[in-house]
Amino acid sequence: MRKPVSNLKKRWFSITVCILTAALLLQLPGLFRRAAQPAPVPESLQNSQSGWGGVLRLWEIPSVRTGKGDSAAFLRNRIAAFEKANPGVFIDIRVLSATEAHTLLQKAQAGEGYLPDMISYGAGFFDDPSAWLQEAADPLPDNLHPSLLTAARYEGSVYGLPYLFSAYALIARSDMLSAAGVTLEPWDAAGWAQALIALSGEKPNPDRPRDKIPIRGLEAGSKGGSANFALAVAAREGEGVACPTEGLHEEGLGGGQDKAMERLLSGQTAMMAGGLGEMQTLIKKAEEAESPIALSSQLLRAPDGSIFTDQMQLLALMKGGQDEGRTETAGRFVEFVLNRDSQVICTKVGGFAAVVPPSAGFYEQEDPLYAFEQAVREGKLLTVPAYDYDTQRKADFDGAGITALTGEDADKVAFGELYEGLIGLQTPH
Repeated sequence: MRKPVSNLKKRWFSITVCILTAALLLQLPGLFRRAAQPAPVPESLQNSQSGWGGVLRLWEIPSVRTGKGDSAAFLRNRIAAFEKANPGVFIDIRVLSATEAHTLLQKAQAGEGYLPDMISYGAGFFDDPSAWLQEAADPLPDNLHPSLLTAARYEGSVYGLPYLFSAYALIARSDMLSAAGVTLEPWDAAGWAQALIALSGEKPNPDRPRDKIPIRGLEAGSKGGSANFALAVAAREGEGVACPTEGLHEEGLGGGQDKAMERLLSGQTAMMAGGLGEMQTLIKKAEEAESPIALSSQLLRAPDGSIFTDQMQLLALMKGGQDEGRTETAGRFVEFVLNRDSQVICTKVGGFAAVVPPSAGFYEQEDPLYAFEQAVREGKLLTVPAYDYDTQRKADFDGAGITALTGEDADKVAFGELYEGLIGLQTPH
């Protein structure tokens, strides 16, 4: 015979059922609710200057490898500062490769996806910027270097404002230079030949003692690389180019910058041409080696002191913006990136400031880049157009530089003609 359930137990059972039922009812709406949408920016978070609040979209396509970071690191720093100064405004940055960005632009053009409010890109990314970008608003900044501003023009209008750029350097093994009795300096044609011959030779192969490893005086970098072009610019003399012919590391023309750095650190080559990013990487690796390696470096400059660059990063507003407050806020961010405080931050990540510094300058006199700043002040900055050439034309520039390095006199003269067409050769300052 089953024992009767006590009233107390019945009461606790009923209470438990009620609690569980209530909990289930509270959860039921969530089970049938659609996926939550991103919460709108609260109306209380408003931009104090324009009255607009919300999220701006920025695409970053890095093209400039700076000495201590990249343009994306610089922009993230500036975004944080801008958001702090403008409560209610947020900037979402998306870092893309050039291929990814072109694909997304094509999809947006076909009605798939969206366009950003702003885009950061390098020279050569857009063939026709007028199809995608808003013209830079007047008045144009009067503190940008004239050569960079000219490079940003397309059919008479400015699209995108350069906010940082970089250059190329000649990096050398100090011990190998000293042993050969060579000093790192801008050479004329005879000086190039003598230095490269003196730095070339052989050394024992540690893996196969009977074999010798060839030592070359110069690592020219990867085939088609702009470092080669910059090297030829630096060696230019008269109507043609004073080019090294002996001691050139021919394998380097197809080896790439990473291989070039390996050969320099291992002592298979005495000098290499590379960007500031490669220069900083080499300095760090040399310091961290088991036996520290001393390196010397100098910016690649033409005989008249001019510095060549095709590495520039530009910032522009995209077409299609319908919200006046949104567009105005995006425009203020572009201005913010180009103010003096931002440009000082730019130098800290190893980029060169696009702004022409006032008399105070960005670098101390003992800083190796002080001489660069002086050259910029004097207007001695050579740039290539940001839009007026496609990939093939860019390759033609680079290829001409490589050909001039190893070619005949006619090749040097042909390269000289291309060189004369660079923006800024006669830029007044």
